[in-house]
Amino acid sequence: MKKSFFPLLLVFFVLSSVQAFADFPISQGLFWEYETAPRAAYNLQNDEFLVVWNAFNLLYSPSDLNFFGPVRGQRIKASGELIGTPFDIIYAGVLADVAYNANQDEYLVVAEQWYNTVGQRLDASGNKIGGQVTLISSARYPRVIYNSLLHNYLVTGVGNVPGGSCDIYTIQVDAYGSPIGSATNVTTGLGGSCNDPIYSIAYAPLETPDSLHGQTLTPGGRYLLAGGPKSLMWLDSHGKVIPVVYAWGVWYNEIPFMPEDGANPLESYNIDVAYGGNSFALAWSETGGHKFCGFPWKGVMGSFLDADRTYFLNNETENSGVFPISWIADHWVDQGYNPEEGYAYKDWRAKVAYNAAAKKFVVAWRETPSTDPANDTTVNHIRVDILHGICPQKNIVVSSTTGTEDPKLPFITSSTTSLKVLVGWEDHRDLVGRIFGAFLDIPKPVITVQPVGVTNLRLEN
Repeated sequence: MKKSFFPLLLVFFVLSSVQAFADFPISQGLFWEYETAPRAAYNLQNDEFLVVWNAFNLLYSPSDLNFFGPVRGQRIKASGELIGTPFDIIYAGVLADVAYNANQDEYLVVAEQWYNTVGQRLDASGNKIGGQVTLISSARYPRVIYNSLLHNYLVTGVGNVPGGSCDIYTIQVDAYGSPIGSATNVTTGLGGSCNDPIYSIAYAPLETPDSLHGQTLTPGGRYLLAGGPKSLMWLDSHGKVIPVVYAWGVWYNEIPFMPEDGANPLESYNIDVAYGGNSFALAWSETGGHKFCGFPWKGVMGSFLDADRTYFLNNETENSGVFPISWIADHWVDQGYNPEEGYAYKDWRAKVAYNAAAKKFVVAWRETPSTDPANDTTVNHIRVDILHGICPQKNIVVSSTTGTEDPKLPFITSSTTSLKVLVGWEDHRDLVGRIFGAFLDIPKPVITVQPVGVTNLRLEN
């Protein structure tokens, strides 16, 4: 018998009439399934989004490094209208990321290019400002985030050391796209597997008082660097580690974060973090080990971390309780290892964003079917949920499930001025690589569909 619980029945009746097939093409082309990894940033002055991804240069063979690229971009109005056509940003690169600088109304795009992390500035219209700059040498899997207090950026990358331990490096980058000083090695091995080091970083513009020394500890704000729910670190505004635990004469760097029931995640992957409302939200996938609402739970999990906390006792655990995000309780069963896909939970890849207008965190992830009768998923698709910190409601499907869709690598980006949230993903439909997306509004109790132009899902909570 399928597991469910009574409070969800009312929600199901409310949501059952919703048609959630509200996706639309952002770009069409030939993409490599893994490295495409689209990302996006929101421009508050123009009320639009910039989506970036990598394509391929088919003039070269896959064995040639010039095959990987270019990094491309597409502007999208918050109303859903595409602005112009896709344009090239970096002539060769993969795993792009983008941050918006509100002070100068421009973007910084970073990418991995021939095993280095490079950056390129763009104006609000997508035009290049200056040339490409190498930001971190011998560093892959880059991330970029804007510091709203210092008006500069923090760029991170995973050291490209054969047989190494996936050290994560940080570097400040000024508002003109130039590195400040040299890169700092902030941790050893936080990124997990060097073949697929999933990590995340988020910024909080908090000038936290230092109660131990009577001064401001983070005058330019702070960052949360996450390599997993058991690998969390504070970084100061310069991208350097803030020690958080003092025990027996030694300072330790990792935040003592554990599930409230004391259970260790059996395996966890693909963590993502976002800041809002004086808290960080965390979302990741794991194989289980917790009980919620009377049932053991597996799948996409979440928790919150107080952004003001600075120091911790050596026997302390700091969290607001781990809770499930996916509505499916018996989510994953071992179906064996697929060399191309890995295990199913590695593909969930939850992404989280904060919508300030609704004061809510929203999570998107790739949902996968299994042989477990409690899993109602029949085909791969993208789902969305608003974080409650309790038993999840029926999740919302935002990608089409009626044809040859196979969505992967979702991203989620929120407006900072309205209720709009953009969810997007890579999708190989009809054997053609595409990027699709859906717009959502995030207010309160009813979910409706707005079929005007690009369809908008309206989530009210």
